[in-house]
Amino acid sequence: MELTTRRAEYSDHDQLRKLVHEVHKLHVSNRSDVYAEVEDPFAFDRFQSLLVNENTKAYVVSVDHENAIEFYESLGMRTKNRRMELKL
Repeated sequence: MELTTRRAEYSDHDQLRKLVHEVHKLHVSNRSDVYAEVEDPFAFDRFQSLLVNENTKAYVVSVDHENAIEFYESLGMRTKNRRMELKL
């Protein structure tokens, strides 16, 4: 599996927003005593503030799609509509 690391760019927001939204939903469903439901946990203005802040370094790691699926399946995860799901 080949990983590529690079600095985050404005064009990454849509994909990162989806990821942050999924993780936030897990947090809310499992720890509602700590996490509150919000409409958009990673709004563009928040992302933009991270990119322009000189004290923040935001990186994106991309994975070769074909090999990533094999890797996750080797961990016992299965694909469902090309999304990885962990058996709990």
